[in-house]
Amino acid sequence: MKDNDNRNVNDYPEKKGTVDIYHELAEDQVDVVYIEGDRAGLESLAELLLWLTRHTGVEPMDDHIHLHRNVQLGKRSCEVAVYCREDV
Repeated sequence: MKDNDNRNVNDYPEKKGTVDIYHELAEDQVDVVYIEGDRAGLESLAELLLWLTRHTGVEPMDDHIHLHRNVQLGKRSCEVAVYCREDV
C-alpha cells in the first residue's frame, strides 16, 4: 500500500499496541478529536510522528503520511492524514 508517490506504508516504523483516532460531535455541538490507546500504541504513534519529521524533504517541507483504519490505527478510527509543514 502506497501513501505518497514513492512511500510505502511498509517503510513506516513497526506498529505496536493499539491506538484509535476518531471524532465525535460533543453535546455542545463542538467537534472533538479523540486519540486513545494503550501505552505501546501511543508510543508507537509518537515514533511514527518522529519518523515523519526525519523522512521529510527540506524543500518544500510539505510531506505527509496517511494512517489507515485496521493498519496503523484501530478499528474505531477514521482515516487520518498527518502533514509535516514548515509554513504553519
